[in-house]
Amino acid sequence: MTRSGILSSLCLVFTIDRLEGKWAVVEWWGMATTTDVERSLFPTKPKEGERWSVRLISSPSGSGSYNPARHAYRGPFGWLFLPRETEGPPIQATEIRMSQIPNIKPECEEQT
Repeated sequence: MTRSGILSSLCLVFTIDRLEGKWAVVEWWGMATTTDVERSLFPTKPKEGERWSVRLISSPSGSGSYNPARHAYRGPFGWLFLPRETEGPPIQATEIRMSQIPNIKPECEEQT
């Protein structure tokens, strides 16, 4: 991640642990942390157990904003709470991009 003002981004991966009302409770990969992501941020209907990536991109045309007190981003469609172990880009104009990661069965698992 660069902080030159030209490009700043953060990309994280999470698994949806459970769905609670308008929230998806997510577990962040590589961290023993769960936080909430507003379901309205997902481009498709999220399901428990799915893996997703989220990319926060510094963009002059971005409509999201960072709230350091909550360690969260507010996009035009909802909130994204980051794990405390991460450092979010301290930028106000942010674009939030989310994409599902296909669940690929590891080769070592028995085929059915």
